[in-house]
Amino acid sequence: MRCAKETKQLPQSVKDRAGQRIGPVVSVHDASHDWHRSRACKLTGQGGVR
Repeated sequence: MRCAKETKQLPQSVKDRAGQRIGPVVSVHDASHDWHRSRACKLTGQGGVR
């Protein structure tokens, strides 16, 4: 899974898992490093929880 620089849909299983910690996911942003194997996303939940 590679996140786009702007908001992107996550697979439902990832959203469900994240939602257990931060509540409903409202945005997804690329937080990857500048190398080919880096795949990190910053998720924001309702109320600004990250």
